[in-house]
Amino acid sequence: MKNNDLNFIDSLLNQYEAEQSRALQRDSTVFEILGRTYDEDLISRMLAYTLKKDNGFVCQIISHCLKKQIAPCSIVNVECEKSMCGGRADIFIEAESASGEKYALTIENKIYSWEHDDQTETYYKYVSAQTRYRDYEKVFVYLKPNFNGSLPVCTDFHVVTYNQLLKWIDSPSDAKICDFKTHIQNNLGGYWIRKSL
Repeated sequence: MKNNDLNFIDSLLNQYEAEQSRALQRDSTVFEILGRTYDEDLISRMLAYTLKKDNGFVCQIISHCLKKQIAPCSIVNVECEKSMCGGRADIFIEAESASGEKYALTIENKIYSWEHDDQTETYYKYVSAQTRYRDYEKVFVYLKPNFNGSLPVCTDFHVVTYNQLLKWIDSPSDAKICDFKTHIQNNLGGYWIRKSL
């Protein structure tokens, strides 16, 4: 390797170490400390954890999308990366209210990526065609930060932003969820463009 190449690599490593050091010095979230601030898969898994722990959160999302207040419900099943004939939805939830209403909630999470291969259309057709979900009210969410200008191909998907999620998450006693809320507020709630390292 030439000296210029080594100097360039050394410069990148120094910039990365400086960013990590700044993250450790301020009140950073776990995602920031690990250097995974915008990792879509990790954020989806933390979102699934939050949804599973906070039944009111699930009800808020469903009520928002259906544009009506629903009875309190609880989650029966949560899956990340659910295989759906030609793709994998980021989060899929089955929920049921005490009065017996059933919901199938499909969430496609987009941080910096845009939809590809008509994902939302594929997921909509898959869930709609399943006899298992015939008696379920189906809800489809396209989740994104404000700075991501993408829209779903399938018009049956409701666009929800991370700013909206902040209003609906309520688990102050769970440190992991508190950290996740802080992460959303600090990194996924604005209109700014991502800084490069």
